[in-house]
Amino acid sequence: MASEDAIRFDEEVGVPPDRAFALFVGGLGGWWPPEYTWAGECLESVAIEPYEGGRCYERGPHGFQCDWGRVVAWDPPKRLVLTWQIGADRRPQPDPSQAGEVEVTFTRAKDDATKVELEHRGFATVEDGDAYRGSLGSAEGWPYLLGRYASMVAGAGEYVPIASDAESASRADGRLSDRGGRGTGRAREPGHLSTDELVQMVERASRRVRE
Repeated sequence: MASEDAIRFDEEVGVPPDRAFALFVGGLGGWWPPEYTWAGECLESVAIEPYEGGRCYERGPHGFQCDWGRVVAWDPPKRLVLTWQIGADRRPQPDPSQAGEVEVTFTRAKDDATKVELEHRGFATVEDGDAYRGSLGSAEGWPYLLGRYASMVAGAGEYVPIASDAESASRADGRLSDRGGRGTGRAREPGHLSTDELVQMVERASRRVRE
């Protein structure tokens, strides 16, 4: 992480790096606010496909999809890098040469906790980049988003993402459905899995990378 036009933030969460990484990627639909998407309250899912070249995208009703970027580095449970192809006006930017980049690292801290550091860089290549940098660096930008992620990891309120049995899994699916996921019983693809299923998918992908 080294860029002069970058903004940097961090959160410490009380789980090991492999779990923190899996919850960041697989639990994205549980902590990303619908009001920060194109679909808004109609949002069905938000997902990061767990491999290099995978999409970061949202899905709304009637097959609506909006790509947010691509995975350019996938190194679980240490590091994730995405192109950030959403412009300052919140419109999708299909040209990666005019996009920013988001890098997230996961470092073991004391007592089996993890320091999660996020850097958003490349504002110089983005139209109205200075204003965009200020917006994402404000209290309503990445600090707010990382705070929601940390709350989900901590199991605060409705953002509890992990279910240990079928009944709690059903309750988690219901909460996720309210905030952008889908419950079981419908044909689903990666972005439509429950939070727990997504986390398990990311953890399996992480193990394959390590092996």
